[in-house]
Amino acid sequence: MHQRIQHFLKGLAHEIRAQKPNVSPTEAQKESGNYRKAHIQVHGIDIAIENPAGSTRSGTDSSGKSWESKVFHHYGFFQRSEGADGDEIDCFIGPEEESQQIFIVNQCNPETGEFDEHKVMLGFRDEAAARAGYLANYEPG
Repeated sequence: MHQRIQHFLKGLAHEIRAQKPNVSPTEAQKESGNYRKAHIQVHGIDIAIENPAGSTRSGTDSSGKSWESKVFHHYGFFQRSEGADGDEIDCFIGPEEESQQIFIVNQCNPETGEFDEHKVMLGFRDEAAARAGYLANYEPG
């Protein structure tokens, strides 16, 4: 089973790299969404990958503080979707290609504690793996 997971991840990583997504868009490009992303399908679902595993996400929070975090799982969004925040619905792609389970994280704003948006976890074998996958991609806090 371990070899099957490695094969899946290598194939997905190769497919994403071959499309040469822009992993360092400007703030203006991030705001407009107008930059190159990789496009894949997982279980027939069209997903745009903004940050491949191993890349770094960065931005500026509402107080003007810059942040960045390493991405441990492919990160993107469901194409042609709209989440609670008005943007596309975000997702992380885990290592378990055959997992039919989908886990949804109700992400809260760390400053207010109020609901912010959903993050969907695909390719994780169970809730514990999905939770660990989500937390691996964010700093504690």
